[in-house]
Amino acid sequence: MLGPVSWIMPLFVATSAFGTANAICFAISRVTHVAARERQLPTLLSFLHVRHSTPSPAVILNGLLCFVITFIGNIRTLMDFMSVLNWLIFGAAAVALLVMRWTRSDLKRPIKIPIFIPVIVAAIAAYLLIAPIVEDPDVYYLYVLLFLLVGFLFYIPFVYFKVTFAFIDYFSIVFQILLEVAPPDGFSKQS
Repeated sequence: MLGPVSWIMPLFVATSAFGTANAICFAISRVTHVAARERQLPTLLSFLHVRHSTPSPAVILNGLLCFVITFIGNIRTLMDFMSVLNWLIFGAAAVALLVMRWTRSDLKRPIKIPIFIPVIVAAIAAYLLIAPIVEDPDVYYLYVLLFLLVGFLFYIPFVYFKVTFAFIDYFSIVFQILLEVAPPDGFSKQS
């Protein structure tokens, strides 16, 4: 159809895929950075590069996790993991919005969206989580569940009960020097 310029379509697709992967890499790193700033992950992950203000430890961690998941399986495994986890997060956020709308309706909200939007998002997320499992049950879905359960095993002692280890401060200092990172402005260790 495109004749001598038929090569341009795969080039545009590859460019688009690369741009999307790049944007996701930075967005996920910022999510990791904010979770660490809110004390849901180790505080080292909330530190920013001293000259560029980028969350270098979070970028490195997410890159290593992607490498490990890809090394264990393949890129398809990584895509399946991320798809299931993303739709689980989207669905949980939509359900949380619905619950908050009914249980805490007196709270002031900066924006108020129509109620049908989170209902639709929750329904789509539920379908996109359940349909692949019903259509093609695979052991990878069990891995995702185990991955989430391991997250809870770390969350309960380290976030909920605030258990800390003395050697964490030593590693934090070493990585601050190695990666040239520092706590963001307004960061306090006690909060």
